[in-house]
Amino acid sequence: MQDLSPVIITVAPNGARRTKVDHPAIPLTPEELALCAEECMEAGASVIHLHVRDEQSKHSLDVGRYQEAIVAIREKIGDELVIQVTTEAVGHYTPHEQMEMVCNLQPEAVSLALKELIPDAQYEAGFSNFLKWLDIKGVASQFILYDEKDVELFASLNEKGIFRRSSDWVLFVLGKYQEGQGSDPRQLDTFLSIWNAKRQTHSWGFCAFGSEEINCALAGAVKGGHPRIGFENNLRRPDGVLLHSNGESVRTLSEALKSQNRVIASVKEARKAMGIA
Repeated sequence: MQDLSPVIITVAPNGARRTKVDHPAIPLTPEELALCAEECMEAGASVIHLHVRDEQSKHSLDVGRYQEAIVAIREKIGDELVIQVTTEAVGHYTPHEQMEMVCNLQPEAVSLALKELIPDAQYEAGFSNFLKWLDIKGVASQFILYDEKDVELFASLNEKGIFRRSSDWVLFVLGKYQEGQGSDPRQLDTFLSIWNAKRQTHSWGFCAFGSEEINCALAGAVKGGHPRIGFENNLRRPDGVLLHSNGESVRTLSEALKSQNRVIASVKEARKAMGIA
């Protein structure tokens, strides 16, 4: 049965790895991110998944750089997008450094890769305390799940009561960074099979690598998920032609969803669903 609740569209405009060499329109500076945010908001996105870079355009979790980017976006569009920062480690940052950044920044929303923050059982207690802090501060949390083992870990932790808020949600990652990266809508069924078998009830989103991104997004939205699209995961249209901008990607998805009589979530609806006051 089709889920007809409003679809929350998240844009992931840059990610941690790609640079202007990959696409000249990838936004890296605060000013570029603000312009991108405005275009994507107008195209239908209600959440922006934010990465920032250092002077060499490398991935950074620097609090000051995040603050500069957030200020630039807010000055451009006010509160018209939920700003979700990432704690992605990219093989560099420790769980402590990831959590410390969030505590110092105190963002509106954050994405947390489960396997990065709990690489083994000894990190579980610290992670649990961190989630209590997020709950107290009202920071909306999304947990990134890369594979079936991550789903099983989430379900195990959920059974222990570690995930305190029903408004927290997860993101299934279809595909991975690799040569000829790609994804297929059927990959989502693999995640949902174990997700449903474990009787998990949190809302879920998903992202997909490669030019099948939009097709995956449409297939997942029908099943009740919230798509994340953008240059972090894909630079090309389904026919292989390079996309003009992140805004084009968001607009294409929005128009396709509307053609299926789907309602696109407003930023107000997204904040309510994510438990943001």
